[in-house]
Amino acid sequence: MVKNVAVIGAGISGLVAIKSCLEEGLEPICFERSDDIGGLWRFSDNMEDGRASIYKSLVTNVCKEIMCLSDFPMPEDFPNFLPHHKFFEYCRMYAEHFKLVKYIRFKTKVINVQRKSDFSVTGQWVIETNCDGKTESAIFDAVMICTGQHEQPVFPLDSFSGIKKFKGQIMHCREYKRPVGFDGKQVLIVGMGNSGVDIATELCTKAAKVYLSTRSGVWVLRRLGEGGYPWDLHFITRFKSWIRTTAPPSIARWLLKKYMNEQFNHHFYGIQPEGL
Repeated sequence: MVKNVAVIGAGISGLVAIKSCLEEGLEPICFERSDDIGGLWRFSDNMEDGRASIYKSLVTNVCKEIMCLSDFPMPEDFPNFLPHHKFFEYCRMYAEHFKLVKYIRFKTKVINVQRKSDFSVTGQWVIETNCDGKTESAIFDAVMICTGQHEQPVFPLDSFSGIKKFKGQIMHCREYKRPVGFDGKQVLIVGMGNSGVDIATELCTKAAKVYLSTRSGVWVLRRLGEGGYPWDLHFITRFKSWIRTTAPPSIARWLLKKYMNEQFNHHFYGIQPEGL
């Protein structure tokens, strides 16, 4: 018996889920609340409710050889590290090549997912959706949730003592699109992850001063490694994976520290991760 599968979200994981279902002889129906595929990678100058947001200058930190899907290599003329619009183009190519779009219901929001009353016997789910104000329910044998991990921002303002006394602008990085409106300002960026460093670098061309705050330090890596090859082609190898998972922790930490500081003296700049 062919099983019906509900796929929620038509970003890159949703597209892969549709294809995987088809390969196993299943019948997928993908529900996408917006009017197009791509999820996070479809840039918009405006924030959209329920969809992750990216900034205009975003470039991937993982090279195309590592980031591509094994059965669909990226074109040779794509750069090693992709601007967001190039990865969105890749999503489009993937969906068209494997004929996935016909399984997607656009502008359809999933508003409820619950077990069917006889779930213990059938294992089925009831999916309630809304499209153009019309609510429908359908029964599925399985559900694949592919909405990603960036839809809801982590914004713990209550953990900052005295934040209510601050009279300046407070924003989450998901609200940032371009370095507009920061001329002559002093900007503090809390968090030194990928987006924090990207935005700080861009704002340095506009703001009077930019401060980066990191709670416990961070490793800084260039996109290019030895010989000009992408960093991850050197770092993600069987040998280095063995070191990280099998070698004594003290040796693994020493090798990691040595490798990282050959590129950038973290202790000198006061950002070496704690405990290393």
